[in-house]
Amino acid sequence: MSAPFPARLRGADRAGFDMVMIDSDTAGCVSTWIANDGSLDARGHGVLVRCVARLEQILPTLGEADDPPYWQRLHEVARLVADSPSRPTDRDALAGLIRLVPPTAGAGVTVDWDAVERAWGLVFPPDFKEFLAHYGGGLSDLDLGVLVPATVTPETCDEPGAPKGGMGFITADTRATWVDTEPTGIDAAAEDLVTWGADGSADLYCWLTHGNPEDWPVVLFSHDVDTWTLFDCGMAEFLRRVLSADGRAVAMQESALWGAGLREL
Repeated sequence: MSAPFPARLRGADRAGFDMVMIDSDTAGCVSTWIANDGSLDARGHGVLVRCVARLEQILPTLGEADDPPYWQRLHEVARLVADSPSRPTDRDALAGLIRLVPPTAGAGVTVDWDAVERAWGLVFPPDFKEFLAHYGGGLSDLDLGVLVPATVTPETCDEPGAPKGGMGFITADTRATWVDTEPTGIDAAAEDLVTWGADGSADLYCWLTHGNPEDWPVVLFSHDVDTWTLFDCGMAEFLRRVLSADGRAVAMQESALWGAGLREL
């Protein structure tokens, strides 16, 4: 981080990004991480992840006179810090998500969690509850619907699974899809899946309900290729990664969500 900034790039931009700003933002986050004994708060981590994504766009555009080794080193250091074990927990990730795509006023919903969790026989993750309180059933202008859990009484619906509401019906379909597609490489049974979202391509966003709810990883079913992908994070962190074009969610690169938070900045 002690190498001098390439003087010819002062006031220049590459791939549409101001080079001085990228350099200073990245260096500032890394310096803070070092000063805090290897720790960044959610805001700093979000800034650094955006810098990594932007550097990945910048690097292929550089000419020899732009000192590519300087930017390659900067990208590598930023990526190592962003991927370090000190990154925020899934609960902390909601703050980063809100900065990327602020919720619209009045979007949040209220859920009777006592009734819902009795119906399901499980406790839902804290970041999911907080997401619904801020965003309600989706992300503004993006192709993602998030399922709001509710209960349905026998008087209004007597179908099997009705006490779990719409989320229960979609989860049942997801579990049937799991059985039909016979996925490999993910240690789970169909009954371990709970679906929390869906998009216009009929892709399904689920949890693998192993262990503590705060530790439930996201599992994605991609409808067009009938494949399942496991991500090592919860819902809020998964969305933050996708919206910031984080390389740890590269399986989502063709999604309308990919990098959408960067476009909002």
